[in-house]
Amino acid sequence: VKIDGRRAYQLARAGQEVQLKSRIVEIDSVRLLDWQSPTLELEIVCSGGTYIRSIARDLGERLGCGAVMSGLVRTRVGPFSLEGAVPAESLDADTLSGQLVPALMAVAELPRQVGSAIELTEVFHGRRVPWSGPESSDGSAVVLVDAAGQLAALGELDAANGQFAPRQVFLDTPPVRTD
Repeated sequence: VKIDGRRAYQLARAGQEVQLKSRIVEIDSVRLLDWQSPTLELEIVCSGGTYIRSIARDLGERLGCGAVMSGLVRTRVGPFSLEGAVPAESLDADTLSGQLVPALMAVAELPRQVGSAIELTEVFHGRRVPWSGPESSDGSAVVLVDAAGQLAALGELDAANGQFAPRQVFLDTPPVRTD
């Protein structure tokens, strides 16, 4: 979340009072893992963009005692989980390449469209192209892949104009056009 072009947490760390607007988030589940008064350990399954520290603060306010967080462990982000994680200390130059996963895995849950050579060339140069992929809300993150299914670009949906607006292009060279 940004306020006047700066990240809210940077302002807070600089000692500035930060008032964030309320946001609607999805909480799928809350589970009590441990309680050794006054310490509480919870497992929360929630949508992306949920501020767990805000939930802790709000919970403390509702209980009338205040609350702070002493730790946070992300157990899952998108398709990635702790169970599938590789400990950093087990990696070295010889084993690193065997642990890499395709970049497309990181955005597997996002709507995607296969771009033509012409569209991919336009995106390579930073230009918008028509979006004919799955319907999504305005400003949503969307993906453009090439004919081989490789990640070409990550962008934003301009639903009003039916366009893919590139934000990060992964093409090394413009595609070969056959027109």
